[in-house]
Amino acid sequence: MTQPFSYILALIAGMSLSFAFAPYDVYYLAYLSPALLFYLWQSQTPKQAFMTGWLFGSGLLIIGIFWLHHSLKQFGGINESLAIILTIGFAMAMALYPALCGWVAQKYFANPSQTLALRLLMIYPSLWTLFEWLKGWILGGFPWLSLGYSQINTPFALFAPVFGVYGISCLTAMMASCLVLLYLGSMKHKRLVIINLGIIALMLYSLSLITWTTPKQKLTVSLIQGNIAQENKWTAKNLNHTLEHYDQLSKDHWQSDIIIWPETAIPMFYHRLQHNFLADLEQLAQASDTLVFIGMPVKDQHSQGYYNGIVMLGETNHQFYFKRHLVPFGEYIPLASLLNDFFKFLRIPMVNFQASDNLPIIQANSLNIGLSICYEDAFGEEIIDALPLADVLINVSNDAWFGGEIAPKQHLQIAQMRAIETGRYLLRVTNTGISAVITPQGKIQQQSQWNQMEVITTNIRTYQGATIYVEFGNYLVISLLIGSLLLRHIFQIGRTQHTTHTVD
Repeated sequence: MTQPFSYILALIAGMSLSFAFAPYDVYYLAYLSPALLFYLWQSQTPKQAFMTGWLFGSGLLIIGIFWLHHSLKQFGGINESLAIILTIGFAMAMALYPALCGWVAQKYFANPSQTLALRLLMIYPSLWTLFEWLKGWILGGFPWLSLGYSQINTPFALFAPVFGVYGISCLTAMMASCLVLLYLGSMKHKRLVIINLGIIALMLYSLSLITWTTPKQKLTVSLIQGNIAQENKWTAKNLNHTLEHYDQLSKDHWQSDIIIWPETAIPMFYHRLQHNFLADLEQLAQASDTLVFIGMPVKDQHSQGYYNGIVMLGETNHQFYFKRHLVPFGEYIPLASLLNDFFKFLRIPMVNFQASDNLPIIQANSLNIGLSICYEDAFGEEIIDALPLADVLINVSNDAWFGGEIAPKQHLQIAQMRAIETGRYLLRVTNTGISAVITPQGKIQQQSQWNQMEVITTNIRTYQGATIYVEFGNYLVISLLIGSLLLRHIFQIGRTQHTTHTVD
């Protein structure tokens, strides 16, 4: 196979992989597409594997996050052509991770001492997962479209309470490797694949028998999806309409234990509304013994810093949670001293929010509630900071920035993984959709429609206890993968030295 043809196949395979995720959910493409990539790597040099991995990643991300250009165009104030160029550029930059994965695999693990089975069943899945984890960590991280999310509705989701999404990514990559080994390997290799699949099946059966968390009390919750268009939301003349709108949507639900409004539901700083609208709302909350969570920006009167926050009403003193993990180029500018002039040239408006170091949990009415805002639920290692204390999880979001239904459905899929990892209900409330009540098993108990005004009222249970993932986070799976690769590398060096001494 010529290299140009290999590169074309890699690009097509990466593009196909994007359909393994929401809203398409063709989950088996998560086995077939990486299988083709791993097959192509077998006969390539490190440089060729780098290019193949880069084209694969570019295809995946250009198709999978093309929705990003919508926010750059409509809300960034730039023309469509430049928005598309910037989106493609970002995707190609993120594609460097699978590119480096291929280079490392062929540079350090492609020598004759590495058998085909070892390379496919251990090295490739381990390296893939480690570079996927790095993509979700370096420079704030971009964990979108991690391979494990595609398996949210398969039995592999049973691994989430133990190893989290990256453990499922590793397992999914291993399934891809099994396909390649079945195609390239001998009868001995085929038997090894069958044994490997048998072990996985046994592990899945064992995990299906485990109950990680136990229910406590019942709650009635109301999720308020106001569906106010993003282009109108921050207009000063619409503020009173916005306040009345959410007030009216909530008025028939004061029997609920919890009422939740989405991220920046109130487009006004807390201190400007504290003594009028919020005071009246708080009286209603206290009279009905209801906790109300409202997304709104908060200005610290001492530091003069700006925070993307959640305000809780219903007790004597308001409680706050401020967003800890900000969106690069959306809520702050990384390397601002270097890039400010560039964004001024492009005329892209930026809001310099500050990141907080507060704990993501609020205690009220005998409840412990874990909180996150929008993009934060893409980071499982941060969500578990509220656990095992938290009885229930709340995420407020505003996906109206991205238009269409693809990004909101991808985001919902990510939230489902957080519920499984933690063994808790997750209440996801958005401005324009998709709001949802997600069970501890990651199932959608109830959800809203995209771009519709809706109120979801339903009963849930609080939960107690801790999954293994809550206790160890990503450290467990990452340590196991790094340890296995290091041991293999040490064994390889020792074997090489032993061979050299024998020849001498």
